[in-house]
Amino acid sequence: MEFQDHLGWGLLFCLLSGSFSLVGAVLLFKARFNLVGYTWVVGFSSGALVYTALAVLLIEAQAGLIGFLGENPGRWAAGLGFFLGLFSMVLLDRLVPSGQNPHQARNLTDPMSFTPTRRQGIFMVLSMGGHSFPEGIALLVSTLFDPWLGLALAIALGLHNLAEGATLSRPLQAATGSSDQTLVLIGLTGLAEVIGAVLAYFLLIHYLHASVLGFMLALSSGFLVFVAFDSLLSASQLPQNRRIMLYATLSGFAAFGIIQFF
Repeated sequence: MEFQDHLGWGLLFCLLSGSFSLVGAVLLFKARFNLVGYTWVVGFSSGALVYTALAVLLIEAQAGLIGFLGENPGRWAAGLGFFLGLFSMVLLDRLVPSGQNPHQARNLTDPMSFTPTRRQGIFMVLSMGGHSFPEGIALLVSTLFDPWLGLALAIALGLHNLAEGATLSRPLQAATGSSDQTLVLIGLTGLAEVIGAVLAYFLLIHYLHASVLGFMLALSSGFLVFVAFDSLLSASQLPQNRRIMLYATLSGFAAFGIIQFF
């Protein structure tokens, strides 16, 4: 099988997943913020991402690397890839000033209560784009490995982006003073997924064989685990919705566990 044959599907899935940020922003402009709905979307998508990362991507990465390197070196390489992906996301997150990180600064019970300055708004956009970049890499690598896996992951990331676009649209509107500018900026953060996928592909095109793809799957699983827990922990600060968050997360686990059997 030529992995390059699935490149078109990978880029399409990245574009569709990233566009859900814009959909979320438009929905919030048209309707009132629904905290329970937000909680279900975040919980479900996070459960789906964690299951896909740990029960599919990491296992497939380990199997591929063991086949190429042998039992112990393959397991070590898969573990290294996972933690490299995880801690690279931690480093990326730490680059954003604490008070201007959208996952820490926003008030989820009332997005309009947080009115950032224009400088804070810029950091919020950069933070969103910074998270979208490795998401695009993970989505492309998963699609190159298996297009059906890529489709499932695109759905999970799309729901994650839907919630993020919705919660950040009002603060960004307050920062920019314009709904149109807000929609353009959120749309650009979605395009960061496509940019991440394209750059990853052209960097790896001459080295794209089973062993490299296995390591990239492990790296991607680390990316996704961070993204999922980052969303979960920010939303879990709402004590009245912790039980809903638990049920939603378990639903995401169950749904994507069932999907793997088809």
